[in-house]
Amino acid sequence: MANKFPHIEVVGLDLVPPKLFDRTVPENCRFEVDDANLPLVPHYESTFDFVHIRAADAGIHDFESFLYSIAQILKPGGLLMMSSGSPQFYDEHRGPHRIVVEGEEGFCWLQKFYSATYGAYKNSRARNVGLSAKLWHRWAEANPNYEDVVSWQMKVPCGNWLPPGSSPDHQYAAELNRFNVMNSLRSFCPLLISDGYKPEVVEKWRAAATKELMDLKIHSYGNWTWTWCRRSHCAWIPQA
Repeated sequence: MANKFPHIEVVGLDLVPPKLFDRTVPENCRFEVDDANLPLVPHYESTFDFVHIRAADAGIHDFESFLYSIAQILKPGGLLMMSSGSPQFYDEHRGPHRIVVEGEEGFCWLQKFYSATYGAYKNSRARNVGLSAKLWHRWAEANPNYEDVVSWQMKVPCGNWLPPGSSPDHQYAAELNRFNVMNSLRSFCPLLISDGYKPEVVEKWRAAATKELMDLKIHSYGNWTWTWCRRSHCAWIPQA
């Protein structure tokens, strides 16, 4: 974002410092380590023209209330975009990958890894995993601080196994999705270990799922949900 739009200022917020993989951070970008569940004002009050929340729903304790906090840091007329992927992956025919035993027809390491991750989130009592993205539209429409709410879903290929003639944009999105999914595998390993899986088992799953994504012998789609809306020009209204 910062490289593509050098005239803007980009602020990234996360619980942990970002993994940059030897990439250089542009001068118009900075990262802050903080908990988004804590109050965002007055530090960021009416600061941003655009807020993007990606795959953070499992870490937010009360997402409906969180949307009120985000409204406080958006400028009037500013845009909010939220996106999140589902732990359910789909085969090349757009049907869900089945949960089967290793070695059986239809087995998919990627789905096994994410199914275990989903279970680990549930065991940790994360309220929003696999749920809040389905409710974003309703919550935003019910929030008096937002207007022009739009939502849509799309199945995005995990890697460029698309047929010849696919558009460059589709090919780029497929490769970007594969890169994001592969990175997410490593980030979920501590969660699986804390849920009781042995580290060597988790590493076996991660390596096998990564190889599956690299080889592209099994074609998978990830299912993504997007919701965006505009901050209304009225004074901020607190949650009732």
